[in-house]
Amino acid sequence: MKPLAQALLSAALAIAGCGAQAAVQTLNSSQEGGFWSPLGYADQSGSLAGTAGPKELASGPGGIGGMFSNRAYVSFDLTGQSDPITAATLRIKLTSYNSVGPGSFQGGNWTGASNTSESFGIFDVSTTQAALTAAYTNPGGPIGTPNPAGLTIWQDLGGGTQFGSFSASAAAVGSFIDITLSSAAIAALNASLGSTISFGLGYTGSAFSGAGGLFGAPLVNQTITIDTLDTGHELVITSVPEPSAAWLALPGVLLVLARRRPRA
Repeated sequence: MKPLAQALLSAALAIAGCGAQAAVQTLNSSQEGGFWSPLGYADQSGSLAGTAGPKELASGPGGIGGMFSNRAYVSFDLTGQSDPITAATLRIKLTSYNSVGPGSFQGGNWTGASNTSESFGIFDVSTTQAALTAAYTNPGGPIGTPNPAGLTIWQDLGGGTQFGSFSASAAAVGSFIDITLSSAAIAALNASLGSTISFGLGYTGSAFSGAGGLFGAPLVNQTITIDTLDTGHELVITSVPEPSAAWLALPGVLLVLARRRPRA
């Protein structure tokens, strides 16, 4: 290749390589809510909407007590996004932290156990947005009748592929917790461009054994709550625009021009 042609080709490749610059955007969440077992009921806006973790109730829904497990979800609208995403950080706004459970019986009193931090995971969600945001209550029958469809979604929010993890603590209350999402999450984000994606939030630590409040024992409560405002969480994405056809064709065009011989 002649020196001039080589120089033009190198310049063209350099110019084309500069055509796509990475961009960082911060998206606010579009929806959040929660489900809990063993009943499979949903809470899209109430006190349990943003709760995750195990909790023991002396008297729960319909007077039914026992151990319950809460899982939350956060959704993001990607309908305005088309450029490939290369990295992402999920920012969850923590509003409360609880860690208490039965400890030991000392001096006639129960001494409760607690942890300085509790572990949670971020999971993929296969449930459609329409199904995720529907109402799930008692389907009828006796008090405390489980809702099978709601239980299936509860399982989805804390199962399957884990996209990331974090430790919650009292010190983090009132601030964002940043979770760097995995390559599997990046793939899921790119597959969801032009639509909506949701992330499940579930407890991954070791739950205290329930004691039912017997003999004054502390009830189990290893939960966190996240901001129940639908737009209270953030997704920071890094994307790179795909080069246009004109940029891709530029090196070839310049090479053809460089190889042309001047007419005699």
